[in-house]
Amino acid sequence: METKTVYRDDFEDAIKKYIKEYGDKLASNRTLQEAFIRKFDALCE
Repeated sequence: METKTVYRDDFEDAIKKYIKEYGDKLASNRTLQEAFIRKFDALCE
């Protein structure tokens, strides 16, 4: 079995970057906003 190494700091930085970029897009993209609302509503059912 192959062992994989995840570097926590690099992983954390990548996740933070993704969330920031997603938030920036979400603020200005109506299609993305509608998809977000649909998914969030599904979580709350």
